[in-house]
Amino acid sequence: MGESHTSDSVAKGRRFLDTPKPDAFERRPLDWRVLADGEPPARDWAVDHWLGMAHVTLLAVLGGIGKTLLAQMLASALALGRAFVDGVPEPRTVLMWAAEDDHDELWRRQAAIARHFGVGLEQFAGRLFVESFVDRDSRSWSPFSAADWSGHPCMRSFVSRRMTIEPM
Repeated sequence: MGESHTSDSVAKGRRFLDTPKPDAFERRPLDWRVLADGEPPARDWAVDHWLGMAHVTLLAVLGGIGKTLLAQMLASALALGRAFVDGVPEPRTVLMWAAEDDHDELWRRQAAIARHFGVGLEQFAGRLFVESFVDRDSRSWSPFSAADWSGHPCMRSFVSRRMTIEPM
């Protein structure tokens, strides 16, 4: 069900990225006469009607409000394929980088989240990858520029799925 939508979204994203950039701005308005006889393609949702695949999403609010906790709960629901705010059509592989919370805090929270969902921590293995960067200066650093992640099992999955949750 969701796999073909995911593949379609990734293919569209790749076509967009591979499109040559024009030297001058080129207008391309939607042509309603052409579109009138068709149906727009269905959206590929990570969380139904809330979080779409192949779209940038920003989670931003003042410090100390709970962005990381919310992101970790959402990431867990996505990894398990469980409803969160709305339905989660299929389990996803999720990578979460936490710049403000340490290993033990993320572990404590994940244990509580697992209890909430009625599962053991092992249920997240291979689906939810959480890494703390609290001990590293990540203000002007991209993890992709500092390490070759291409061999990581999570990255192999993201090549085809393109889903990353990063609290800002």
